[in-house]
Amino acid sequence: MIYNDESVIINDQYNRLIKLKKTYDEEDSLGAKGFVHGLQKDLIQNCVGARVNERFNAPWNVIIELKKINNKYSLIITDEGTTGLRGGIYDSDKILKKFENKEWSNEKIPSNENFSRFINDDFSGGGHGPGSQGQGKGLFHMLSSKENDHTVIFESVRSGKDDSENEYIAGKKYVKNVQLICDFPYPSDPNNPSSLKQKYIDNFRKYTYNEIEPLEKVGTRIIIYGIDENAKYELNNNLTFIEIFRNSFKKEIVDPTCKKSFYNMIQETWWEIIQKKGEKATIRLVEGDKERKLVIDGLIKKILELTNKSDKNVIVHEKINISFPSSNNPSIKLRIKKLKFIFFKKEIKDLEHGVFVNRAFMKIGNCLAQRSLDHRLNDKFYGYVELDEQLEHEIEQCENTVHYGFRSNDSFMKHCFNKQIKKEYDNFKIKCGFVEKTHKNQSASLRDSYLDIVKKLNFASVSNWSPSNTKADYEIKFVKFSTSSGSLSVLHSDTIGPISLEIINHESEKIDLAKLKLEFITDYGESFLIHENSFDLPANSSVTQNINQFPINNRLPNKKKVTLKASLISSNQQKASKTRFLWVGMDEPDKNKKVHVKLEKCLATFPRNNSRRVNIGEFIKDIKCSFTSNVSTELECKLIINLIDKIKNKKIDNIFEQSINISFQEDCNIIIPKPLEIDERFEEINLREETESNREVKMEFDIISEKDYPELEIQKGNSLCSKKTIKFYIEFDPIGKGPFSQFGSIDDPNNYKSKHEPCLNEKGYKFILNIKHRCWLDIEELKINDKTINSLKKDYNHYEIAKQALFLAIENQTTDHNFFKSNTNKHDRTYHEFFEDDDLSVLQAHELVEELIEKILN
Repeated sequence: MIYNDESVIINDQYNRLIKLKKTYDEEDSLGAKGFVHGLQKDLIQNCVGARVNERFNAPWNVIIELKKINNKYSLIITDEGTTGLRGGIYDSDKILKKFENKEWSNEKIPSNENFSRFINDDFSGGGHGPGSQGQGKGLFHMLSSKENDHTVIFESVRSGKDDSENEYIAGKKYVKNVQLICDFPYPSDPNNPSSLKQKYIDNFRKYTYNEIEPLEKVGTRIIIYGIDENAKYELNNNLTFIEIFRNSFKKEIVDPTCKKSFYNMIQETWWEIIQKKGEKATIRLVEGDKERKLVIDGLIKKILELTNKSDKNVIVHEKINISFPSSNNPSIKLRIKKLKFIFFKKEIKDLEHGVFVNRAFMKIGNCLAQRSLDHRLNDKFYGYVELDEQLEHEIEQCENTVHYGFRSNDSFMKHCFNKQIKKEYDNFKIKCGFVEKTHKNQSASLRDSYLDIVKKLNFASVSNWSPSNTKADYEIKFVKFSTSSGSLSVLHSDTIGPISLEIINHESEKIDLAKLKLEFITDYGESFLIHENSFDLPANSSVTQNINQFPINNRLPNKKKVTLKASLISSNQQKASKTRFLWVGMDEPDKNKKVHVKLEKCLATFPRNNSRRVNIGEFIKDIKCSFTSNVSTELECKLIINLIDKIKNKKIDNIFEQSINISFQEDCNIIIPKPLEIDERFEEINLREETESNREVKMEFDIISEKDYPELEIQKGNSLCSKKTIKFYIEFDPIGKGPFSQFGSIDDPNNYKSKHEPCLNEKGYKFILNIKHRCWLDIEELKINDKTINSLKKDYNHYEIAKQALFLAIENQTTDHNFFKSNTNKHDRTYHEFFEDDDLSVLQAHELVEELIEKILN
């Protein structure tokens, strides 16, 4: 399809209008603040990325003007102090050749090829810095109305060695039917467009109806022609774009969420440039004779100017130069240049609650999940951080596609950066009076006390008598589930359903207005809602919910596993959920692999008896394994031992490989010659919060085939066995087989010293200490040194933990353990015999427990 001699269809393989609308829709998700807010962000981001001087030490200006062209409202963005759209002027064929010839790697246009990245948005990913994803250009088109073909006009004066070598280019991009068209004549020499200068000027005058003079200074001008004047934006109080732009000139407007005024949106996003670079860098908004230069004012000014000593109604915490090692490479030190937390004692309506990250002079978004923030600080707390260059680079890799937040399960954010921020946030809450210091580490100290004596509590081992998983309060079951592909391996063209779900209430109370929610969830934590409805769920009953056939969401990543999740929601809390895994664009993994080799004992010697704790600098020795072949043919195979990080489910390193020939039923024993040193490879894990899951590493043993065996349906590289693992923990003592897996406290002066109760979400029991019992308070009120008090508290903990472990064993009638049978009291009867006696009184039982506590604690 040719529109004129200069028109080029930019990739006609699919409906381009759908892609532009997808870009538009994403500005209402992933933490973004709506289309208009995203538009200003991307408009200015392009200008920032093209600045001449990295530190804004040379004049840099951006003018954003609302103006009529051919009697149609248009938005004109002009930058100065920039380089213009530099780089080679390559059409799509030349770009593809660059990829084929490996001049540009990974099918990504280099970041210095500004023009090519601007005009070919399909090739715009992969460069570094602002604009590298090309999404902003999609937003430009969506401000222009359909009647005006979503038109964007551009012109640029590209900087040369001097003014005489500056180059002028101009063009127009628009959507016709469903295709994105670019009117732009390409020069025969991609590095010299000078011969077409007059053509570009004539075209620009034609596109703008001779109402705008072409640029003469180095810089770029973008014109979004024919704004959709009737479109109202729900996230912006249902205002039109023109109303939002004109609100920029109303200084009195109340807009704490920065949604009603274009000025406020820019100020919120680009405050760092406005505040710190104001002498050299300016952003101005213009309509007719109205003009307003961006300055820091209003609530943002108050936030930035508050100091530690500034206001009796405000508590401020400010810190500079916070250093910590990167979890991706512990030898690299990262630095938070500045961290500021503010607690307003009087609420500020609609104040954003979070810790907001700035990168490349731009506010990205809140780094902490809302569930980790204290609701008591809502409308009272605001925090932000500024980063050094290295940390900015790390953070950039974790941002979501719209640059308004971060991928929720990104390892660096979760286990490194956010860990530092959350620590500061929790300390700040204490400073504000929201956490009592004396209670802060209670669970941790109870756990430490428990680990001191856990080996002596094996008589109450969870593995002997832990309760089976009790019936859940609520359940979801898939009664009917199908896919058009007939399997869990699906394509974007496939459909799912119809689905039938049974929602079961095992409770004696009904739920009014329960909500069923069905959604896709990616590995990155992004969710796509499919279905949502409300219904009443009767007590001790069930309800069937039917969901019609629906398509696979085309925004789901290809070649990835995704989760289809059904959730029961009541009072904004998830009561139950059920999931199915789907493999989009890939085969479902084979779960029925034949075991050709039986991998048996896998052993190792650890630094501590009865513990799998290993500290940095220590060694795991005597690593060995044995295996037997189940195949009559001699097998050429290889033993491989990998280290696996449990949290990331990712290989840390390969520590051993050995080729072996093994015959049928032959026993093979392998001893690894070198001990495993716990070195810098494990530093990232050592930085994580101290939980069993976070600190777990698996030594994974596998045996693979070294050649093809067609008669056995074995291919080279196939695993021949069921893998075995040896678990160990980096600088952490796992609970082991003792009775308690959780610890907590209560403050009830009228209750017992301690108690136990079943854990809600896992096997085992929770130990609970009463920190308001008079005996505990007596210790806290002693007028002696802290070291002695801590020692007395530890002894108290030991006593109460041992007592509750004994109560558990007696209650569960497991006193036939050797501990009870081998210990006798003064009457030469075993404790097992006492507890089996039906005539045993409560008083006698307590006396026996006291005796046994003494034996446990020696």
